[in-house]
Amino acid sequence: MNPERSIKEKHGRHFLWLVSLLVGIGLLAGRLLDARAENRLGEPTAFAGRVQEQPAQRIGPGEITLSVELQLPPGWQLTPETPATVRVAARDPHILALGPGGTEACRQPRFPLHLPLVAQPGQTVLEVDLLLSFCRTDGKGLCLLREVRLTTPITVDPASLTRNLSATYRLSLP
Repeated sequence: MNPERSIKEKHGRHFLWLVSLLVGIGLLAGRLLDARAENRLGEPTAFAGRVQEQPAQRIGPGEITLSVELQLPPGWQLTPETPATVRVAARDPHILALGPGGTEACRQPRFPLHLPLVAQPGQTVLEVDLLLSFCRTDGKGLCLLREVRLTTPITVDPASLTRNLSATYRLSLP
C-alpha cells in the first residue's frame, strides 16, 4: 500500500465531510433563523426538526429568567467552528415575552444561556429552537447536527413566587 495515496484518500474524505457539514449547517441555519418568515406563497414556514416536550412549569408574573441548558454525553462537545443558534418565543407573546436586553435569536451561545423574560397571568407554551453541531472529542471525526424545538407549557399564576424557567436539551445517542 502506498502511504502517500493513503494520506491523500484520508484528506479527501475529510474535505468532503467538511464540505457536506458546512452546506448542511448553512441550509439549516438559514431555515431556523428564518423560522418566523413566510414562504413564497405567503404561508408561515414550518419547523422541520425534532420536537422535545419539557415538563410544565408554573411561574409568577413580572420579570423572569429563562435558563437554556445543554447536556452532552461524555466524549462529546459543541463544535465552536460551526454555527449554533438558540431562538426563543412564546406561542402567546402577551403572556410571555422577551424582557429588556433580551434577544429572540442568539448565535454562538454559551451554555447555560440566561435570557430575561416578562410574564403576565395566563397560559402559553414556550418554544426554544436549537440548531447545534456536536463532535466527538476522541478525534475520530464523528459529528452530529441537531435541530430541536423544546416546548414547555407555562402557567403564569399571580400566587407563584417562582421567577425562573428552565429548558434543557439532553443529547441522547443510540
